[in-house]
Amino acid sequence: MYATLEHQCVLSSQAISDLTGEEGFQGLVQGLLRANWGMNWEDWWRLIEWSCRHPCEADVRMGVDEERGIVLGLIEMWLRREEVVELPGVRERVEALRGHLLGAELRSE
Repeated sequence: MYATLEHQCVLSSQAISDLTGEEGFQGLVQGLLRANWGMNWEDWWRLIEWSCRHPCEADVRMGVDEERGIVLGLIEMWLRREEVVELPGVRERVEALRGHLLGAELRSE
């Protein structure tokens, strides 16, 4: 799902790259991404954050430690993306989630 959203973000950026200048560009891309794909980075990270903060004990879900490792890897990949600088609210949410996951990792050891 992450890779698909990443790809859709590139497509949305390319679709409007000739329509606007640098200022506010990512806001337009995120709006287009939400309209075309049903979610943008803010929506994605809100979903992931909720899932990580509300683990369930059902057998249908992967283990909490495995999920934590995957999400931490995705966080590191996402924080290296160019548009992160222009999405400060989302970046703060993601960094807070990383802190939560790292704290949970230390508590489980």
